[in-house]
Amino acid sequence: MKTWARRHATILTFAVVLVAGIATHFAYYSRQQTTVFDEVYFGTYAQDYFSHQYYFDPHPPLGKMLLAASTLPGGVPLKAQFESTPYKGVQPDFARLRLLPALASIGLALVIVGIALRLGMSRWAAGFAGLCVDFDNALVTHGRFVLIDPFMLLFGFSGLLCYLYYRRKKHPSWLLASGALAALSFSIKWIAVVFICLIGVHYVGELIHKYTAKRLLLGIVSFLIIPFAIYFATFAIHFALMTKTGQGDAFMSDQFVHNLEGSRTANDPNIKGLNTWQKFVELNKVMNSVEDNLTATHPYSSPWYSWPLMHRDVYYYYDSNQYVYLLGNPLIWWGGALAVLVLTCLVVAYRKMWTYNNRLLLIGFFASWLPFLFIHRVMFLYHYFMALLFSILVAAYLLDRLKYKREVFTGLLIGIIAFFLFFAPLTYGLKLSDNGLQSRMWLSSWR
Repeated sequence: MKTWARRHATILTFAVVLVAGIATHFAYYSRQQTTVFDEVYFGTYAQDYFSHQYYFDPHPPLGKMLLAASTLPGGVPLKAQFESTPYKGVQPDFARLRLLPALASIGLALVIVGIALRLGMSRWAAGFAGLCVDFDNALVTHGRFVLIDPFMLLFGFSGLLCYLYYRRKKHPSWLLASGALAALSFSIKWIAVVFICLIGVHYVGELIHKYTAKRLLLGIVSFLIIPFAIYFATFAIHFALMTKTGQGDAFMSDQFVHNLEGSRTANDPNIKGLNTWQKFVELNKVMNSVEDNLTATHPYSSPWYSWPLMHRDVYYYYDSNQYVYLLGNPLIWWGGALAVLVLTCLVVAYRKMWTYNNRLLLIGFFASWLPFLFIHRVMFLYHYFMALLFSILVAAYLLDRLKYKREVFTGLLIGIIAFFLFFAPLTYGLKLSDNGLQSRMWLSSWR
C-alpha cells in the first residue's frame, strides 16, 4: 500500500510539472508571427536541408537537422526566406517550426524532476525544481522559438539522469544510454562536452574504487566510442544532405566544395574532392577557427561573471509596444546563485559535506559556467542556462534539508509564480505602456 502511495505521489509530481510546462510554453504560442532573435539564422539553416544548399555555422549540425526534421511532412516553403522582418512572399508555419524546441523545453523540466528524485530528494523538492524550470521566464522565452539550446539541455541532462539510474541499477544499458545522450548534446553545441566529462569523471572515480576489465571496457564504449560514432554520424548525414553550393562555400577549401553542385570548383578537373572523413576534419577545424576569431560585438552581450546576477538582459523582439526580452525570474536566478554560494561555503568549511550529491551538483555548476572565462567571443545571458539548471537543483537540495520544507517550498513557489506573471508581458510579447516596461526594468543595465 505504501509503495502504491509513493508511486501515485511521484506520478502526480510529474503530472503537475508537465501541465505547468505546457501552460507556460504554449500560452500565446502563435503571437509573434515574425522572425525573433536568432531564428534568423537557425530557421534559415533548417530550411537549407530542404534546398540542399550548403551552409556554415560554428556549431555542430544536429540541432539544425532536428529543426528541419520537425517540419516534416510538408517542410518549410523554400521561397520563405528568414529575415529580421516578416518573410517575403510566403508566410511560414511558425507553430510547426517552434513546436519541437517547445516540447524539448517542457521535457527538460521533467528530466530535472527525475534527477532530483534520483539524488534522493523528496517529491516536494523534485517538484519544486521542475516547477522552477517551468516558471523561469528566460527558459520559457528561449524555449518558444526556433533555437537549438533546448535540445542541447534536454539531451545533456537526460544523459546525467541515465547515469544516475546506472549507479542504482548497475545495468550497462543505462551507462550506454548516458554516453549516447551526452554525445547528442555535444553534437548540438560543443559546450555540452561538460556532460560527457562530468559523467565520465564520476564513472572513472567508481572504476578506480572497484576496477574490472569489463567495467573499463564499458566505460570506453560509453564515453569514447559511442560519443565519437554519434558525433561523426551527424556530420556524415549533414554532408549527404548538403549537395549544392550555398553561403557556406566561402568558409571552405576548394577541395571541400568541389563535389557541391554549382560551386566555384565543381567543374575544375584539376581539383579532387574530399571524402566524408576529410570533410569532417576540415569542417571541425574551420568551426574551431571561426569560434576563436569571432570579434563581433553586440549591445546585449554580457560577460560570464555577470550571469548569476542577471546583470544584462537580451532584447528579442519589439512591435507596437509589444516587447520580448530574455529576462529570468529574479527569485530563481538570484536564489539559485545564493544556494550555490551557501553550499560551496559549507563544503569548504566542513569536509563531511563533500558528499557524492554535493560533488555532482557543484562540479556540474562550475564546469558549466567557468569555461566561459576562456571564451572571448560575444556571449549572452542564455549561455548560463546549463549552470542555472544546476543551481536550481542545488537550491532544491538545500531546501529539502529544512525542518518545515513543505511550507518553505509552498511559499517560494507562490513567490516564483508571482514573479513569473509580473514579467510575463516580456516573455510573451504582451502590450505594455512605457511606464509598464520601465516598472520591470529593475536594474539600470536592463533596457
